[in-house]
Amino acid sequence: MAWPSTVAAQDAPTNPEVVALPQSERAIYEATLQKGLERVLSGNSLMSSPSESGYVVRVTPRRTFRTAAGVFCREYGILLTHGEKRAAFSDIASRDKAGVWSPAR
Repeated sequence: MAWPSTVAAQDAPTNPEVVALPQSERAIYEATLQKGLERVLSGNSLMSSPSESGYVVRVTPRRTFRTAAGVFCREYGILLTHGEKRAAFSDIASRDKAGVWSPAR
């Protein structure tokens, strides 16, 4: 599997690993990310069940903080696996008033 470095759409995630996910897998990625950031304590992980095509997403929140404006943010790590292929990256997400986490990249 290739991990392309370009973004297909303006509003698509910009992490190459996420961009490389088939569209059918992005829903699993997004659900795991949202649940992990909302419910998992820093230092613990949430892992998705393997999808039909074998993708697994693991979210590990590292720390939670508030900005000067009072916005909650979380620093986290992601590990994507597909068979023997692994890709890891880190990011920070902010939580909007509706409770939706938006990654910085």
